[in-house]
Amino acid sequence: MIMNLLREDLRLKCQRQETELQLLQARLEELSAKQVSSKKAKTTAELAQLKDEVDFLRGTNEQLKIYEAQINGYKRKLEDYSDLKKYLKLLEEGSADYVQQI
Repeated sequence: MIMNLLREDLRLKCQRQETELQLLQARLEELSAKQVSSKKAKTTAELAQLKDEVDFLRGTNEQLKIYEAQINGYKRKLEDYSDLKKYLKLLEEGSADYVQQI
């Protein structure tokens, strides 16, 4: 009789522990799903931020190309100015020689 009571007591404890185990497993799955969802949301936010940054950098890159073209144009103008300065100096020397001959 005592054995039967002990056996019944152990069976009930076992059932309670199994029930508690199932509840804990369900809670673990729920938390894991939330964590995955949280990571997914975080990753999605990071992806959106990176896309925004790429868009910004594309715009900056386009501006950079425009500025580089302008700088190259200014360089050509400076070279032309330098050539004109040399030509003017030659003309002045030629003019000075001509004035001395007269």
